[in-house]
Amino acid sequence: MVATEGEDAAGRPRLRVVRVRSDAPGLTLEMSAAAFVPEVAHARVTLEAVAGDVLPGDGYADYVKPFRTVEDIHVHAALAGYLISVARQRGFAHGIAERLAMVAAALAALGAADPKSPATHVALGGAIATTGAIVAELEAAWAQVPDEEWTRWQRDRAILQVAGKARGERLARAWQALAM
Repeated sequence: MVATEGEDAAGRPRLRVVRVRSDAPGLTLEMSAAAFVPEVAHARVTLEAVAGDVLPGDGYADYVKPFRTVEDIHVHAALAGYLISVARQRGFAHGIAERLAMVAAALAALGAADPKSPATHVALGGAIATTGAIVAELEAAWAQVPDEEWTRWQRDRAILQVAGKARGERLARAWQALAM
């Protein structure tokens, strides 16, 4: 869990990460489905006098920020794998699957990279942009043979927009850091 612990000198909340057991007394999980990809469970967590272990370091810089990068890598790698299967099952041009395989390989390599590195963020930005361009091409072919999977994709494609603004800001900061 991420919690606030006062403010830093600039008045921003100081974040700490606390490890809490999922069966801890006072912890309540409310499960829900999102509007897109409802098969992936989401939960609201309520804590009342819950004990846990405070992890060392800065909660934002050491945990939250790197997690978002790692999350983007894994979500987009899974998306690339899914879209490869769509392209192959429907017999779309081999070039679509080839470029998606290249993106998946790049994302696998980024999974081993430092999630705090500006170079990682720049490469991830390139992989995500490439995926977006391929999705447009794949959708043009897929729309010609709509099916149940196409309908589900129309519902779930919103995942491409999640945290887009934050991702763009992260990429801009990475470019600034590399320019120094």
